[in-house]
Amino acid sequence: MGTSRKSSTGVLLATLCVFVTSAAMAQNWSVVLSSGERFTQVALTRVTQDSLIVTTRSNLSEWFLLDSLVELRREQRSAILPAVLIGAAAGGAIGYALKPTAVKQGEADLYSIAFGLVLGGVAGFVVGSNVQADEVFDMQQLDRQAKVQFLREQLDRVNQKRSN
Repeated sequence: MGTSRKSSTGVLLATLCVFVTSAAMAQNWSVVLSSGERFTQVALTRVTQDSLIVTTRSNLSEWFLLDSLVELRREQRSAILPAVLIGAAAGGAIGYALKPTAVKQGEADLYSIAFGLVLGGVAGFVVGSNVQADEVFDMQQLDRQAKVQFLREQLDRVNQKRSN
């Protein structure tokens, strides 16, 4: 019975890790044009010799002339919630594994798990709040060929993460 509890805890932790990894791999970009227009939460799709093609959340494609690009921003999702969940799950599992022996064992288990959840959640909050700042790329200083090269590198990076 103890082994099955540890196995379920391991499965839960593995599932949370997969969730966080897949969330981190999703790329959200915003594009600022010379006209001042801002397009947020888009995915880089393709680059041609004179245009950048992005996909919006509603799966529509937008085409931007490279000469009109002023800024690209890779928006990182907040890492607080996933870090708190992982910290709480790990803390709860550790609290359960290190439970003290007591006369009322069920009560001791509950307190150990609760203490581990709270302590792990707090640690996760601290770690998650200090991770993942947005990356901002100033496109104004680049000529067209440099923009094409930069955008292709970003697309290659996204595709490599997806294939891993």
